Amino acid sequence: MAALAPAVALLIYFTLKRRADVERRLPVIRAFVIGVLIVFPVLVIEHALETEGVSMPLFAAQYTQAAVLEEGIKFFLLYTFVLRFAPIKNTYDGVIYGLSLSLGFASLENILYLIANGIETAFTRALLPVTVHALLGVIMGYYAVSAKRASRHGRRLFSFFLALAIPLIFHGLYDYILSASLGNILYYLIPFMLFLWWFALSKANKANAK
Repeated sequence: MAALAPAVALLIYFTLKRRADVERRLPVIRAFVIGVLIVFPVLVIEHALETEGVSMPLFAAQYTQAAVLEEGIKFFLLYTFVLRFAPIKNTYDGVIYGLSLSLGFASLENILYLIANGIETAFTRALLPVTVHALLGVIMGYYAVSAKRASRHGRRLFSFFLALAIPLIFHGLYDYILSASLGNILYYLIPFMLFLWWFALSKANKANAK
């Protein structure tokens, strides 16, 4: 329960922000399940990269071995298996679908982490990686649906680019902050989390107003 509580709380929070009634239960559940299934190929690929001993600078490694892999797979599956078949009436639908997929991924990842490291890490996990995955899902879903709803080809391509690029940049920066020797990590982590919350909420509120 401790591993799933953050995901449930975040999903409820963003669902309640929506002015329209929620009629997308099956697609939301499907997105969540797809997010859960993503964990397995990601773990296999990450293990392969570690086993091969791929050497690169720390900053590049955070993007190549985590951000590009995780956000790239999430983006591909969100567009291919969720948004192509789910009903979309407004941009906020994309926020919910992207959030659900990311929370599915974060939930199983969190369960596996707590099994390996103990329940005492649950609070930190809720505040950091689960929340980061959720907010990146909000951003990805917002831009992905904005792309699908765009009338101009150039605008559509640019929104698709942002749907992947922005979560990738945030994810890589977050991993770098946690991994690099930056002194007191809170000086960097707190502003990062505040900005990420602000950015994601601004997109959610903008989508909800449409």
